[in-house]
Amino acid sequence: MITRAQLYELVWNKPSVRVAKSLAVSGPGLKRICERYRIDTPPRGYWARRRVGQKVEQPILGGDPKQLIRAHFRIKDERGPQRSAASDSWDDAAGNDRGNTAVSDRTPPGHR
Repeated sequence: MITRAQLYELVWNKPSVRVAKSLAVSGPGLKRICERYRIDTPPRGYWARRRVGQKVEQPILGGDPKQLIRAHFRIKDERGPQRSAASDSWDDAAGNDRGNTAVSDRTPPGHR
């Protein structure tokens, strides 16, 4: 688990796409987590303005910066299978569950 302060530092020092990828969550998933824990995220155009040297404002993190974020992040690693902290299943490097996949009896013929 990470603290609000750690996630705040991540989202204000790297583009959210990179942060989300490193935490093995989607971009919208990261945004929802930030909203749930009241962590402001950079607005559109922030990284472009920062890159060209324009002054950009970063809001101060309010609330308890030491509060733990209760989300299941999984640091992506290219070395192969890894175990998720959120479950007892093993995933391959692409994030695909290698267990059996159940197919519903309601699936139309030709789609099984």
